[in-house]
Amino acid sequence: MKPVLYHHGMSVCAAKVRMALAEKGVDWDGQYIDIRAGQQRTPEYLALNPKGVVPTLVHSDDVIVESTVICEYIDDAFDGPGLIPDSATARARMRQWAKRIDDGLHFPATAALTFAIAGRPGLPKAVVRRVPGMKMAVDAEPPADGALGNLVEATGISTTTLVAALRAFDKALADMETCLAGAAWLAGDAFSLADISYAPYLTRLDCLQLQWLWDERPAVADWYQRVRARPSYAPSITDCFDPPGEIEAMETNGREVGPVLRGMLA
Repeated sequence: MKPVLYHHGMSVCAAKVRMALAEKGVDWDGQYIDIRAGQQRTPEYLALNPKGVVPTLVHSDDVIVESTVICEYIDDAFDGPGLIPDSATARARMRQWAKRIDDGLHFPATAALTFAIAGRPGLPKAVVRRVPGMKMAVDAEPPADGALGNLVEATGISTTTLVAALRAFDKALADMETCLAGAAWLAGDAFSLADISYAPYLTRLDCLQLQWLWDERPAVADWYQRVRARPSYAPSITDCFDPPGEIEAMETNGREVGPVLRGMLA
């Protein structure tokens, strides 16, 4: 029986699962969850995934949630090229990279940058206030000016949160540069789930016009190009972008506010 993946096109978590399936050559059926329409909060979906997030993988009678866990399940459950390293050291390294995403790079860092830069049309400030860990702009914080001020006003996400998110990615990319200077891939000499885990996140930074974060990190830039060249990349990530206007908003607003963000990080 083919596995069924409940997913959304713009979800970075769903993207890494799609890429893992593609690398293994798994034929799967998709159930698209329109998160803008709130389909992730329907009783039917919450019965599968009580957190109301994507992705969810259903295989036979098994329901697997949490994208990092799903990716390891895919490697264990299906034939195809191995995506988990053979050595204990490399496996630990792979899991450390994945854990870093789960421990803060995904949330709040990616969420804050995406919500603020893309403007997230249809996402009112009241919604952001209910997201744990998403610090709002407060009276004690000096108001932002210009393009950045417009985005902060539109989303309610504070400049403090944005700077913290940029610093988190800047540190992660610095560590990636160090790692990749001595190895072809993040966990060692072989492409693995560590690389799959980071592919959608660098793509998101790319869409947000934050490529300058690796302008002076040639090993990261080379790694990103090699990941993008893999046959699994486009069908799993860029070909799945939806809705189309989301990317345009990221790119337009990213170009406008990018110099300000760069200055804040410096």
